[in-house]
Amino acid sequence: MPEIQLFGLTLKGDSLKEEVLQCIDKAIPFPLLFELRRKGQVRYTAAYKRPSTADSAVWVVSGYFSNGWQPADSPRKSLPVVLNMECLYASLLEPLLPFEARPGEGLAEHILWIEVIQKLQAEIARYENEMIREKQFNKKIALNQTVRDLQTKLKVLA
Repeated sequence: MPEIQLFGLTLKGDSLKEEVLQCIDKAIPFPLLFELRRKGQVRYTAAYKRPSTADSAVWVVSGYFSNGWQPADSPRKSLPVVLNMECLYASLLEPLLPFEARPGEGLAEHILWIEVIQKLQAEIARYENEMIREKQFNKKIALNQTVRDLQTKLKVLA
């Protein structure tokens, strides 16, 4: 990892579509950290980005992680003292991640674990919506059992 780039974006509205960040991420072959500003507030957003195992010229981008909106005049944390760029990248991404890393877990494994949890949460939401729309009672019972099984699986993972 030769460099990490910080992009500052000032928003005209209240939000920014993730597709804009994806477009910028695909155009620049280095890890990026986005600083989003709006009406006196600031928020940091980043995706875990790594070189592909099949082709080192291609970078693989995970989903985006961000912290909440904070006042723009809040003091910035100083950069941590680390030995290499990978450790710096991990320490910059760590506060943005929704779950803390398990002991002995590297950044790549931690991101994979978070993605599995997020996919499971999306699947639970999909089944819950399907259960709400379903008219037949016996199908609702089967969907409810599936939701409960997935929620149990989620508790074990989280």
